[in-house]
Amino acid sequence: MIIGFVQTLQQTIYDLTITTMQVTHRSYYFLAIASATLFILTLAFQTFAPSYLVSENLLLIVPIYFVVTLLSRIILSFVSKKSPSQVKIYYLLLSSGKFFLYIGILIAYGIFNREDVPAFFLSFLVFYLIYLFLDVRFWMSLSSK
Repeated sequence: MIIGFVQTLQQTIYDLTITTMQVTHRSYYFLAIASATLFILTLAFQTFAPSYLVSENLLLIVPIYFVVTLLSRIILSFVSKKSPSQVKIYYLLLSSGKFFLYIGILIAYGIFNREDVPAFFLSFLVFYLIYLFLDVRFWMSLSSK
């Protein structure tokens, strides 16, 4: 399962790197490696942590954040090539959009799965902070070029 996940990530990153040419391909690899590492750590946490701390859908959080972060990085990479003056505006729009998407996911999860809300919300918040750090790190590398 984990090997298949990592291979899929590698293929996706390779395809995206080819299609977006040379634009920050190192950041795509870093995101994939960080996400794979987080997925493995999450799997270990789910296995060994007490059941009241573990959400039943904990393993879905990392792929959600990975896909959303990857899409926002691709959009920012294209924008930075076409009109570098618009990158800051797009970054703020994408950050706001991601935040509202995540709030929507939390609300929907809270409505449909009430008994698992505390563990899921806490896990989602932890991963939000981790991916926020990765996003800011990407933004800093993009804006310094």
